[in-house]
Amino acid sequence: MTRKAPPLWVLWAGGTGLALADLIASWVTKSPTPSVAAALFLGAATVWLGWGARQSIRQAADFRVQDKRDRRERSFRAALLEQLDQCRMWLRWEPNHSDRQRAQKVLKHHLPVWHRLGDLLERETIDPACRARLLWRLHQLVEWVEEKGEAWDVVDVQHHHPLANDADWGSQWATQIDRHQEIVGLLLGAATQSGFTELVEAFRHDVWLQPIPGPIPRASTEIGEVMQGRLPPWPADPAYEPWAPAARDRRAARVLAAQEQHLAPAMRKNLGPLAGPGGTVSVPLKTPDP
Repeated sequence: MTRKAPPLWVLWAGGTGLALADLIASWVTKSPTPSVAAALFLGAATVWLGWGARQSIRQAADFRVQDKRDRRERSFRAALLEQLDQCRMWLRWEPNHSDRQRAQKVLKHHLPVWHRLGDLLERETIDPACRARLLWRLHQLVEWVEEKGEAWDVVDVQHHHPLANDADWGSQWATQIDRHQEIVGLLLGAATQSGFTELVEAFRHDVWLQPIPGPIPRASTEIGEVMQGRLPPWPADPAYEPWAPAARDRRAARVLAAQEQHLAPAMRKNLGPLAGPGGTVSVPLKTPDP
């Protein structure tokens, strides 16, 4: 059985006590004892070694804390990159893509990738509300692909171009994009909560995180799904507020307004003198000559 080493303060007290005892003995006997010098050296060495050991222990503790923080930050970064790549993949195949058949082959059976996200959820401490929401959204993404993939296979056999006949595809595509972007927002909120502000700033303005402008009532849909028990509520911590459904609605509205403002001059230029205020046509257009 291995005995535990005595604490440093015990060694320091023992060395100091021995030195003091030798000094008192030398003063009483009026003659220095042979061990006075050794005892004084031992006391001084013990104090020096104790101070050095304390500093080493403190540095080692700081190193362990920093190493744990760096490891957590790397886990967050890997999960963010993985999920942003999912957003990129979906945004690449927008509904008006020229190769709709290729989009069908890519998306109809594409299960969400979450290896790095799974590692993060397994190894690191995450806000329980954030964890519940993440797992719920992942389940919805997997469920959607399983249901739609099977349905599209049936339509593909009958019509050979399922996406072209799916009038609801545009809204479904936008919903899937929004769910993927919500996962990234939840990860950014968790990173903010953990104090990784520089990491969050590096990702928050990523082009693949820009919300889809259009009729996606995120805030109202959120309220309905939460009240019906079909969705865990959004985390209450203020760190998650910039990516909450209402905040994404506001960002989407600003994106839409910016797009319309950018297109207005081109529309007025194309309409020429027939364009009224705001690019609207004030008189009927003439039919081109045959």
